[in-house]
Amino acid sequence: MVEAHFQQVNVFGGAGARGNETGVLFIEGGAPDPCHMQSIARHLDLPDTIFLDFDPRAREWRGETYSPHERIGFCVQSLLAAAAALRRANKVTADAVVPINVGGRRYRIEATPGDGVLEWVALPHRHFEARKVAIRAGERLCLPSFAGAPMRVDAGRRRIFVEMSTPRDLDDIDIAPDLARALLAANDVDGLCFYARLSLSRLRLRVFTTSLDGGEDRATGGAAASLAHLVGFGTAGRLTVLQGAAGAHRRGLLMVKPAAGSDGVVIGGAVRHTPVPDRTFEMPEGV
Repeated sequence: MVEAHFQQVNVFGGAGARGNETGVLFIEGGAPDPCHMQSIARHLDLPDTIFLDFDPRAREWRGETYSPHERIGFCVQSLLAAAAALRRANKVTADAVVPINVGGRRYRIEATPGDGVLEWVALPHRHFEARKVAIRAGERLCLPSFAGAPMRVDAGRRRIFVEMSTPRDLDDIDIAPDLARALLAANDVDGLCFYARLSLSRLRLRVFTTSLDGGEDRATGGAAASLAHLVGFGTAGRLTVLQGAAGAHRRGLLMVKPAAGSDGVVIGGAVRHTPVPDRTFEMPEGV
C-alpha cells in the first residue's frame, strides 16, 4: 500500500480576498493509482489537491493535481501550495527555490518572506497561444455587450476570455453550473473567463471551469497568467487580479509580473497553512 500524508494550504488570500483552500499529500512507498488519487480529491472536496512524491534519481519532487471532478495537467495554485507545504514539513530549506516536476516539465517556486509568504512560479510565454473567437451558444449568456472580441487562449488549459465594459457588468454575471457546463462543452474549453479593468494594472476576473463541474473558481493562477499575456502589465510593471464574485469570502488575490531575463511571466500570491487535523490516506500502488 501507498501512504499519503495530508496538509492544507490557503493560496491567493489577501486584502478583500479569502483565497482558495488546497490539499497537499506527500506520498511514501511508491506511485499511487490515479483512480484512487481522484477518489481522495473528491472526498476532500477542495478546489485542488496535489499529490507529491520524491524522485531520488532526479532529486526532485513530482506533482499531480486533481480537482474533485478531473485531473488537472497543470495548476499554479497547487504548485504554490506544494512549495509552502514542503517548507513547513522541513523537506526543503526555508529559503530554497523548490523545483517541482509536472508532466516532465520542471517549475521553480520561490518564496518572498513577509506578512504571509508570497510564493512565485515562472511560466514561459511559449505556453500561450491567443486568437479571436465567437462564443458558440453565447446567446444563452444574456449578457450586455462586450468591450472587445472574445479571445481563446490555449496555455495547457484552454480558456475563453471576455472583457466586460464595467466592473458592475462583471458583477451582474449569473451563470448556473449547468449552463456553464453546456457552454464549456459547446466551445471545447476548460474555462469561461470574464474580466473588467479597474486601472491599467488592476483587473477583476471571474472564471467558470470544468474542474469545478461548471462552478465558479475564486482563484485561477493559469487564467491570471493568460490575462497578463492579453492585456499587459500597465505602468506598475505588475498586474494585480482580484478574482471572484462580490464578497471577500468568494475572492482570491493574484499577482503577475514579467520574468526577469526572459519573455515569460511570474505569477504569485500569499500562502498560509490551514490548521487541520493530521490525516493519512492509504492507497493501492499504481500498476
